[in-house]
Amino acid sequence: MSYAGIIAALFLCSGVFFSEKIALPAAVWLSFAAASAIGVFFLRRRTKVCLALICLCAFAAGGLRLYYAQAAYEALPRNLAGTVQKLKLCINEKKGAYETDKGKETKYIADLLEPGGRGRIYLTVKGDDPYEPGAVVEGNLRLRELMLYKNEGSYDFFHYYRRKAVFLRAREKKSGDVHLVAEATGYEAYIGNIRRKITDSFKQTLTDTDAYMLTSLLFGGHYDKLPPELLQSFSTTGMIHILSVSGSHVTLLLVLMQCLGKAVGLRQRRRLILSVLFVGAYSALSDFTVPVIRSALMGLVSACALTAKREYTALHALGLIMSAMVLYEPYIAYDLSFRLSCGAAGGIVLFSRSIRQRLEKLPGFLADSLSVCAAANILLIPLLTEAFAVLPAYTFLANLFVGTVLEGLIVLGLAAAVMNFIAAPAAHVILLVLKPLLHLAVGGNYFLAALPYSRLPVGAMPFYSVCAYALVVAGLFWCKFRKPCLLLACAFAAFGAGLWYNQKDDVKVYVFDVGADRATCAVDTAGQAYLWYNKSRTGQGGVIASVLVPAMRHAGIFTLAGAVVEGADTDKTAAEINANFSLKGSVEQGHGKENTYIFADTGRPYVLLRGSNASVPPGAVGEVYAEGLAAGDVTADFLILSGRRHAYVPGERVAATADCGEIKVCRHKNSWYVKTCKGDAYEIR
Repeated sequence: MSYAGIIAALFLCSGVFFSEKIALPAAVWLSFAAASAIGVFFLRRRTKVCLALICLCAFAAGGLRLYYAQAAYEALPRNLAGTVQKLKLCINEKKGAYETDKGKETKYIADLLEPGGRGRIYLTVKGDDPYEPGAVVEGNLRLRELMLYKNEGSYDFFHYYRRKAVFLRAREKKSGDVHLVAEATGYEAYIGNIRRKITDSFKQTLTDTDAYMLTSLLFGGHYDKLPPELLQSFSTTGMIHILSVSGSHVTLLLVLMQCLGKAVGLRQRRRLILSVLFVGAYSALSDFTVPVIRSALMGLVSACALTAKREYTALHALGLIMSAMVLYEPYIAYDLSFRLSCGAAGGIVLFSRSIRQRLEKLPGFLADSLSVCAAANILLIPLLTEAFAVLPAYTFLANLFVGTVLEGLIVLGLAAAVMNFIAAPAAHVILLVLKPLLHLAVGGNYFLAALPYSRLPVGAMPFYSVCAYALVVAGLFWCKFRKPCLLLACAFAAFGAGLWYNQKDDVKVYVFDVGADRATCAVDTAGQAYLWYNKSRTGQGGVIASVLVPAMRHAGIFTLAGAVVEGADTDKTAAEINANFSLKGSVEQGHGKENTYIFADTGRPYVLLRGSNASVPPGAVGEVYAEGLAAGDVTADFLILSGRRHAYVPGERVAATADCGEIKVCRHKNSWYVKTCKGDAYEIR
C-alpha cells in the first residue's frame, strides 16, 4: 500500500482527462463516486479490493470536478465578444512587456469588474509596465475572442485560460484609451511593494541587470528585464527552473530554517512554526506558483510528521498534495509546470536511493548530486521531449557546478533581502560578496550552453517509444518484474523499428496554424525539409519563434534544406527563420505569382496556391489562402484552407486550419492521408 496515495492521485487526474474527452452528466459521475465510496466502506477489510474502489472513486471525483469547472467557465459572459464596452478592470497579473513596431506594450491578466463582474480579460496596453497588480483601470475597448493556435507541441493556452478564468481579450489601440481609476491597494499592492523595495535595494550595489537577475533567482518574474541570451542559456543547460522558482528553492529554505532553528536552540515545534512562517512569506513573494505550492506543502507535511513523530511516506504526501491541488483547480492537471514538478518529485522519491547505492564508489557530495539530478529527470524525459523536443546534454554538469553556486547565491540573496529591512549596511556587504559568485555562475552556464551538442534535438517521442522507455525504467528499478518489462520493451522497440521501415519512403506536408500568416513545411523521402512562409500584414509579431518553431521541433524538424518567404516584411521574416533554424541554403524571397507543386511526380501532386484567384488543378491535393474562392474553382480531391481569413468553401473534403488547427498530409504507397489536430482523418486514393 506504499503506492496507494500516488495511484489514487493519478486516477483522479485520469478522471479529469476522461471527462474532457467524453462528456457525461453530473448525475452519472456523482452516482459512480457514491457507489465506489459505499463499496470502500463495506469492503475496507479487503485491502486490494478497497484500493481499487478508492481509485475508481478518485476517477469519478476528477470527472465530476472538471464538469463543474467547465460549467463555470462556460457561464462567463462570452457574449460580450465583438462589442465595444466601457470596461472597469483590476490588474491581476503582469504577463510581460514587449517591444513592437509601435513602441513598448505590456500584457496583463485583469479581473473584469464592470460589466458582468466575472472572469478575466487578457489586456494589452501601451507603455512599459504602467500599472501595478491591484490597480483599477477603465476604458472603452473592443472585446474579442481569445487567439488560440492549435498545433502539436504548442504551449497549452486552451487549458491555461480556463484555469485562469480568462475568456476574452482587449487591446488599447492608442495611448490614453485606458486610464487609471484607483491606485493598487490591498494584498497585491503590499506584496508588490515589498518586491520592488528588495529589487531597488539590490540596484544600489549591483547593476540593474544583475539586480533583476538576482530577484528572478529568488522570487521569479522580471523575465522581460533579462537578456534573451541569458534565458536561452539557462534553457539550454536545463537550469531554467532555477530562474522560474522551483521546488529546490523551498527545499533549500526549509533546510536553512531547520539549521538556523537548531543553531539557536529552538525545539522541534518552534522550528516548525518558524518554517511555516518563512515558507508562507516566501510563497507569497513568489506569487504562489505551482512548483512552489507543491514543494511547500510537501515540505510542511514532512516537517509536521517529524514534529509529531509519526511515520512519513513521501509518496503518500505527494499523492495527497496532487489530489488536493487538482480538486481545487482541475485544469492544473494540464499545466506543464505541475506535471514537471510532480514528475521530478516522484522521480527523486522513487529512484534516488537506488541510484545512490550504485554510486557508492564516488565521493559523497558527487554521488548525492548525481543521484538526485538523475532521479529527478527519469520521469521527465517524455514530458520534456513532448514540450520542448530537445534534451539538455550537460544538465548533470550544470547542476553539479552551476547549480551548487546558485544555491549559495539563493541563500546569500535571501539573507540580503531580509537584512535590507533590518540593517541595510549588512545587506550591502552580502551583495558585494554575492556579486562575483553571480557572475561566476552565469559565466559558467554560458560556457556549458556554448559547448558543442549542448542540446540534443530529438523531437517528440512517439507513443511506442514512451511505452518502451517506461518499461525499461520499470525493468531497471523493479527487479521482481525485470524480465517481463524488458521483453515488452524490446517488443515495443521492434514495433517502432518496423513502423519506421514501413514509412521511411513517405513524404509529409505540415500545414501549421499560425493565425493570419501561412506556414507550410514539406519533407521528402530523404528527410529534407522545405518551408514556405507568408507573412500577413494583419498577423501578430513573434509567431515564428513562439508558434512555428515549437510545432516544427515537435515534428522533429530542426534543419531546413530551403525556405521561401512571401508577403509583408520579408526581410524580417527571413531573419527570424535564420535565427531559429539551421539552413543548408539561404532564405529566398518569393513574389506569390505562380503555384508551387510539391511532389508533383506522385501522380497526385500537392499544390500550394499563392494567388487569391488561382484554381486547383484536377486530381490534386491543394492548399489555398483565398478570400474570394468560389465553389466552382474547387476541383481538387482535397482542399486545405490556411490562414485565419478565408471564404467558406462548400464540400465534404475541405479542411481549414482556423477550425482544425495543424493539418498533416502524408503520402504512403501512392495514397494521401490527411490528419488534423482536431482529430479528423481522411484518405485520398
